[in-house]
Amino acid sequence: MNAPQGVTNSLTGTNDAMRGIITAASNGEFVTTPDAGDELIQIFQELEY
Repeated sequence: MNAPQGVTNSLTGTNDAMRGIITAASNGEFVTTPDAGDELIQIFQELEY
């Protein structure tokens, strides 16, 4: 597998996982505190770079 394909597969997997998290939260399958939510936002923002 070449590097660009690996990156694409990784991003696709991450996107799919995030959609699953969003769906679970929307369905009330889990809840989080505001502090924990802020921590998750910070982690995801750091992953963007």
